[in-house]
This record gives sequence, structure tokens and C-alpha cells, in this order.
Amino acid sequence: MIVAVTAIETASGTGGAVENVSARGSATETAAGTGHTTAVRRSRPPAGTMVVTAAATAAGTAAAEKATAIAMAVATAVAAVATAAARAVAAAATAAARAVAAAATAAARAVAAAATAAARAVAAADLAAATAVAAGGSAAATAG
Repeated sequence: MIVAVTAIETASGTGGAVENVSARGSATETAAGTGHTTAVRRSRPPAGTMVVTAAATAAGTAAAEKATAIAMAVATAVAAVATAAARAVAAAATAAARAVAAAATAAARAVAAAATAAARAVAAADLAAATAVAAGGSAAATAG
């Protein structure tokens, strides 16, 4: 497995393929021998590569976690504001509905009270008329 090729150099430009490159990184000449080609193949990464890679991975992971936490906090705040706004709208709608219901109830009570008063007045007039008729009939019967 070629991990890193540090240099490939052909002086004459007529060089053939590299025949053999050892795992230790030694260079060989081309098959034709007319050009000078140098290639390096390593069986493992250079010293410190894994440490740098691990540090970069950890830093990237930490940055991603921080960005995720910030995004979640922002989303939670937006949801809280939206919930509060929805509750305020619902409370206002409920208050308006209660006010309309109270006004309708008051109007219905006023109409019922007026109807009751009118019915009582009619009943009182009928009673007075009936009493007068009865008194007149009683007086006529007494006189007769």
C-alpha cells in the first residue's frame, strides 16, 4: 500500500517503470536504466501523522458537537418563543370569546327581564279587568 510518494524524478524523461520499492523507503532505478526515478513507499504513515490525525479528528468532533449544541439551543429558544406566542394568541382568543359570551348572556337576560315585565303587566291588567267585571257583576246582582 503506497501511503505517501514523496518524490518522483525522471532526469531524461525516458525512464521506465519503477521495479521495486522496499517498505523501508529505499529507491530503485528504472527498468531501462536510462532515467533516474525515485519513489518512496512506506508501510506506515510518517511519525506523528496518527497523532495529528487523531487530534484533528478530536477537534473536528468537538467543533461538530459544539455546533450541534448551539443549533439545539437556538431551536429550543425559537420553539419556546413560538409556544409563548401561541399561548398569548390562544389566551387573547379565549378572552374575546368570553367577552362575547358575557355580552350575549347579558343581552339575553335583558330581553328575558323585559318579556317577564311585559307579561306581568298584561297579567296585572287582566286581573284588574276581571276584578272590575266581577265587582260590577256582584254589585248588579246585589242591586237586582
